Amino acid sequence: MNRRPGFRALDKDLGRLAHTEMAQLHAIRPILRLGLGMLALIGTLMVAMALSGAAPGVLALGAGLVVAAWLGIAIGANDVANSLGPAFGAGAIRLLPGLALV
Repeated sequence: MNRRPGFRALDKDLGRLAHTEMAQLHAIRPILRLGLGMLALIGTLMVAMALSGAAPGVLALGAGLVVAAWLGIAIGANDVANSLGPAFGAGAIRLLPGLALV
């Protein structure tokens, strides 16, 4: 006799969530090295600018430009996902033609 029938669906959904988290970790592996390399490059650039004895505002300007570029790329990627996601998820369009349209 099952005393708590409502928790069966919850357990199934939590199992799916665990699979989603593992898929996300698997998907990020190829770009993780690229992201860490870019972070190291930007950090080295900032240290070089700080040690070069340039005007104090140049370092702040460089940091602001890096943050602005990062946010611009993130917002642009979100816009592409919002416009392409429903059509791709419904199977109305494949990924590459959808990206070409965006």
